[in-house]
Amino acid sequence: MPALVTAPDWRDALTAAAAALTALSVVPYTVAIRRGTLRPQRTSWFVFAVLSTVATATQFASGGGSGAWLSLGSAIGFAAVAALAVRAGVGGRAPGDVVTIGLTAASVTVWLATGRPLLGTAAVVVAELAAIVLTVRKEVAMPGSERPETWAIDAAAGVLALAAVPAMTTGHVLYPLHHTLANGWVVATVAHSRRNLGPGARRWRAA
Repeated sequence: MPALVTAPDWRDALTAAAAALTALSVVPYTVAIRRGTLRPQRTSWFVFAVLSTVATATQFASGGGSGAWLSLGSAIGFAAVAALAVRAGVGGRAPGDVVTIGLTAASVTVWLATGRPLLGTAAVVVAELAAIVLTVRKEVAMPGSERPETWAIDAAAGVLALAAVPAMTTGHVLYPLHHTLANGWVVATVAHSRRNLGPGARRWRAA
C-alpha cells in the first residue's frame, strides 16, 4: 500500500523510486511463472492485488497524482500475478487461506470505514502478514518453488520508503518497516531452503 506522504523534493523522489520498484518487482516473477520455474501461492497474490487495488482507488479519489499512477502500476502487476496463479499456483482452499481472505476483508473494511490512518495501516499490515505467511509456508513445504528476486527488489523498495518518512513516528514507520521485513523474510526463507537442500533432498521442480 503506497504511503500518502507530503515531503520535501528528495523525499518525494525516494517515495517515487520505492513505488516504482514495487511495481517493477513482479516482472521477474511473471517471467518465472510463464517458464514454469515458480509456483505462486494463490491467496497471497490475491490479497496483494486486492489491497493494492483499493489503495489505488483511494489515492485517485483523494487526488493522489503521480503516486496514484505508481500505485496503479503495482495493482496491475499484482493482479497479473494473481491471474497467472489461478492455473500455475498452489493453495487457495486450506484453512489458512480462508482465514487470510477473511482478515483481508476485515482490514479493507476497517481501512475504508474508520477514517483513522494508523488503524487502517495496522489492519493492512495484519492482512499482508497473513498472506506472506502463506507464501513462506509454501516455500518450506515446496523448496525451490519461490525465487528471491521479486521479494528482494520489494524489500529494497521498503528501505527507500523508510528513508523517505518525514518523521520517525509509528504512523509513518509502521508500513514501510513491515514491508521491508516481510519481503526480507521471504528472501531469507528461500535462501535457507536452498542452503539446506543437499544432492539427495526432495525439491520441487517444474514439470
